[in-house]
Amino acid sequence: MFRADTHVLPAVKAFAFFLCLIPLLPFPLQAQEASNRQDLERDIRVIDKLLAETKNRKERTSTELAMLSRQIELRERLLLSLTSEIYEHEHEIGSLDDQLCDIEDQVVLVKNNYTVAVRTTFRYIGSDNIWLSILSSGSLSEAYYRIKFYRKLTEFRERQLLAMEKAKVNIAAKQQQLSKAIVDKEKLWEDKKLEMLRLKDSREIQESVMQVVQRQEVKHKTTIEEQRQFLQETLRKSETGGQSSPSAPQPVAETAELDYGTSFKRSRGELPWPLRSGGYVVVQEFGEQEDVYGNKVQNDGLQIRTTIGEEVMAIHSGVVTGIQRVPNGGSVIIVAHGKYRTVYAGLGRISVSSGQTVAQGQSLGVVRTDDRTGESVLQFMIYQEPSRFLNPNQWLSR
Repeated sequence: MFRADTHVLPAVKAFAFFLCLIPLLPFPLQAQEASNRQDLERDIRVIDKLLAETKNRKERTSTELAMLSRQIELRERLLLSLTSEIYEHEHEIGSLDDQLCDIEDQVVLVKNNYTVAVRTTFRYIGSDNIWLSILSSGSLSEAYYRIKFYRKLTEFRERQLLAMEKAKVNIAAKQQQLSKAIVDKEKLWEDKKLEMLRLKDSREIQESVMQVVQRQEVKHKTTIEEQRQFLQETLRKSETGGQSSPSAPQPVAETAELDYGTSFKRSRGELPWPLRSGGYVVVQEFGEQEDVYGNKVQNDGLQIRTTIGEEVMAIHSGVVTGIQRVPNGGSVIIVAHGKYRTVYAGLGRISVSSGQTVAQGQSLGVVRTDDRTGESVLQFMIYQEPSRFLNPNQWLSR
């Protein structure tokens, strides 16, 4: 007695394997790589904007040199990111090619299986009349198995036709994805070539600025050290209760002072940056750093280059305990938060007074713009009694 199951099973297995291939997705680009590139491009645009503000100034500064160095570092990282994205596109293109080949191979296999199914039908039917084949069975049992076989064979052929239609759609989609990946890769190559030229230009500008700045090394180091000592002395006076502003501050209630300090401490890592907009670049980090001349220097806070007219805000509620003029550097505002102090140096216009209580986010003034260089630089510090400077990066939110 003929059993249709034994003849149909191999084709069904092949069909099932083909269905598993249909939903294959293209190799995805690493979203993190694209996100990193966008962040780098944004930071580079900020530096370009800041450098453009002083482009026509004849005087060159160490701040400008630091920004150029930062720009070069970002451009180098951007090139690495572009290279990585190009590699991912190449991987995606290769994966899509492989998938297309697999699908096309399976289409051939499905077509062959469909042909075998058609031949099998006519071999066992011997006629276009299925009912004649069933009625000519030698027994009811054989007629039952023939009906069952024809039903399964019909379903199998329908699934084969459907699979071929899906394969056509899938191949078209893969080809479209492949074309897009190739176009994206070509665009990335163009971006990379352009970025290499920009990097070369930045290095040439850096070299020319370096030659000018190196002649000012002694003067620069003297000015920085004078300002650093002045700020340290101002903070010591504030800590010991000495007068640190032309007008003596009003006493702060002990309870309020403790509350500010407790709240400030709990906000570690979540405090906002002191500049209201995002148009700024840190040109000098906290701690022992290497300056543009290659010397090791101690920096008590962050030096932040920002745009002209940038507003400075209090990063936490507190009381203004000191306002002073910094030698050759604008004004400094000290805000007390219990045993903590936040220091904002390099301001031009001041919008608070000594003894005033300020809220988080309240404007303290505007960053001073140097008439000679055209640069606007804020020096921001966090100080804890007694005599301890803290790393602002560990307190400010990222």
